[in-house]
Amino acid sequence: MKFWFSIFLGLFVTAETCCQSVNTIQHMLDAGYFARKSVEPIKIDGGLNEETWDRAQKAGNFIQNFPVDTLLASAKTEVMVSYDEKYIYFAAKVYNSVPNQPVNDFTVLALQQKVFHRSSVGLIVTNKEVQGSKDFNRVAGVDYNIASKSNVWNGKLFYMQSFDPIQTVNDKAFGGIIVYNIRDIESRKRLFQIGNQFNPEVGYLRKGGFWRYAGDLWLKYYPKKGMTDYDLNFLYNI
Repeated sequence: MKFWFSIFLGLFVTAETCCQSVNTIQHMLDAGYFARKSVEPIKIDGGLNEETWDRAQKAGNFIQNFPVDTLLASAKTEVMVSYDEKYIYFAAKVYNSVPNQPVNDFTVLALQQKVFHRSSVGLIVTNKEVQGSKDFNRVAGVDYNIASKSNVWNGKLFYMQSFDPIQTVNDKAFGGIIVYNIRDIESRKRLFQIGNQFNPEVGYLRKGGFWRYAGDLWLKYYPKKGMTDYDLNFLYNI
């Protein structure tokens, strides 16, 4: 009798604990967030020194999805949102659950503005900084996405530069691809140059220190009768 009573009591306590956990998570999911307007210009520098962030509502109590997607996050995280007349800003404070371990601050800013008919200009800035030291890695870049109204011209041009405590010269990357496409002709031109000291730590780069140029030209012919399914290519690779 005592054996069955112990099992029943254990199941009851476990079920009660699970219900409390589910109710806590559901309460966090139902909670709203109010973004306050910035009271001063926001400087994108990886630091949260403006009064805006001190006054901003902190969103926390996040749920992790590994190993189980119903567990509270093991480390504290605070996310904040603010805005002004032009932009919406996101910031986060990620705390380290292991004492005396260096903490990296990561910040990414990406903006895009449509120009002309279908083209756009973009800006991206990334920042990685170790708290309590002078070690940092930043990358700033601009790109221009080309898309003509008639879709004859397409392509993309970009320029990027990395910054770190060691001042270097070959820390830039630029290039692009241009596509010209009409009924009878299609041409593609590609040019990339990556400096051997270009170092985007917040991102992925297969290798540096190279340049590449490639061009393609297709002449298209549409026969009115006879065989219409064939392909003839002349290629020259360097």
